[in-house]
Amino acid sequence: MASTSVIQLAQTVITTTPTTYYTAPSDGTAIAQEIILCNTTPGPVTITMNFVLANSQSSAANTILYNYEVPPGQTVFLSQSTALPSQAAIVVAASAPDAVGMTISGVEVQ
Repeated sequence: MASTSVIQLAQTVITTTPTTYYTAPSDGTAIAQEIILCNTTPGPVTITMNFVLANSQSSAANTILYNYEVPPGQTVFLSQSTALPSQAAIVVAASAPDAVGMTISGVEVQ
């Protein structure tokens, strides 16, 4: 029988280099349900985010946010329900270092 866990998939400060912040379990699936982005700087910051399948790379085909602007001093809540199959990854980069905090919540099914 499958087990389901509601978890925080990632909580971090986004870097300028595309970085994998979460990888779905090898024996299951994850569902990203909410993304929270908080810009702690006085200037706008853009975010690019990809949901990348196992053994693939970031590309236009798997981009879910491209140059998405997070306004200065603001928090953005993005609700969704996107499945991440086994070993799929969430890869994120920002236009400025140490400027945007990110929390992703969701479900893992194993």
